[in-house]
Amino acid sequence: MNFVEHMSAMYRSWRDREPINSAPVLPGMKVLGHLPTFRSNAFAVLSEASTLGDVVRFDLLHTPVFFVKHPDAVGPMLDSQELWLRGEGLQPLLGRNVLSMNGAEWQASRTFAQPTFHPKMTDLVAQDFVQRAITYLDKWHSWARSQTEVDLAREAICLFTQCATPAFGFRFLPEETEAFPAAILRLQQWAFAALAGGKRRSRKVSQDMAMLDGIIERSLNRPPATDQPPTYLDRLRQDHSIPRDSLRDHLMLMLIASSDNPPNTFAFVIKALLDNPEWEEAARAEIADVLGDEPPTVASLESLPLLSRIVDETLRYYPPVWMLARHSTRDVELLEHHIPAGTMALIGTYFIHRHPEFWEDPEQFNPDRFLPHREAERHRYAYLPFGSGPRRCIGSRIALQEVRLLLALFLQRFRVIPTHTGPLPLNGIFALRSTIGVPCLLQELTS
Repeated sequence: MNFVEHMSAMYRSWRDREPINSAPVLPGMKVLGHLPTFRSNAFAVLSEASTLGDVVRFDLLHTPVFFVKHPDAVGPMLDSQELWLRGEGLQPLLGRNVLSMNGAEWQASRTFAQPTFHPKMTDLVAQDFVQRAITYLDKWHSWARSQTEVDLAREAICLFTQCATPAFGFRFLPEETEAFPAAILRLQQWAFAALAGGKRRSRKVSQDMAMLDGIIERSLNRPPATDQPPTYLDRLRQDHSIPRDSLRDHLMLMLIASSDNPPNTFAFVIKALLDNPEWEEAARAEIADVLGDEPPTVASLESLPLLSRIVDETLRYYPPVWMLARHSTRDVELLEHHIPAGTMALIGTYFIHRHPEFWEDPEQFNPDRFLPHREAERHRYAYLPFGSGPRRCIGSRIALQEVRLLLALFLQRFRVIPTHTGPLPLNGIFALRSTIGVPCLLQELTS
């Protein structure tokens, strides 16, 4: 029996014992199922699956995977770490840390990280971020004056490497900042393909990983600052209970998390405002009324509720963390569909956020969905930009603060002229991205 026959026999064996109350199946290729498309753009596969129902099965090789988009089914998956373990697919890139571990290892790592994300600490980090960003935006002013086309998605990542990562203990060299946007995309593409069927590192991916490891090693070898609170890196370095060879994994997560999804969110906000100029003008009016020409502060964010709602609605419309992976530890039922033990299920955050049973006119961009009285009426699991339950993103507060602060700074200084019209072509692997970024021209605003 050759490999294809063997895989086919395994698939038929699983199918033949499938219970009657099984989920609808997304048809795919024989043997391979949806693996080829899934490896390069899982978003396309889950978009097709979402048309068949709230719980849908599709196959990767001989392995059944379940797509889930109903809040009632998602709740138990996020709340119970006994029935559902978090997927560990990011380990090829991030190693073992609070994002990619389960059980006692995860609990210890989460407990260690919590002081870094205490509100008093994140307020300090966010204020440091805005001061750095004010200086960094001089570069963007030069592009506006020269009418240079820029990709805001790429340039926002560069800004965050310089303005967000120092508070965690990292220092990017200028050439590393310029290389990072392309490097992080290649690394995520490689890691996702490695998860979905295996893929060797290319020379370029090895160079990208070496650059990130070099940033971490150089940062570890710098003496700690004596005039400011200890960073996450400082605390890790001082804790001798953490093996030296584990430091890299914990720091790699912080390095990537602080410089990837928040700028991605910022770029999506700008695209949403370009498509909905009435909300852009309303946000500018709020900023002018509250701040005038003064830069935003952490304290002033409380007086900018519309700005916050715009960011919240963007996270609904374009959630960078567009899916969450879980593994069942035993046989379970999801909306009366049988899910065998050991099965991977993918929670489709993007599709939950557009579920017509829970969102009125879900394709419309409307920040007023997040007025307090409307939020109070919402299903607890209908909005999941940072997950939910015990595994909810520990960095959600600082991420939101930084995106809101940068958005206020940006709208005080610039107007955007799009160079691409129409919907963005989206690709989803670990993160949701536009395949073309957010190309535009910047126009300076006069005081």
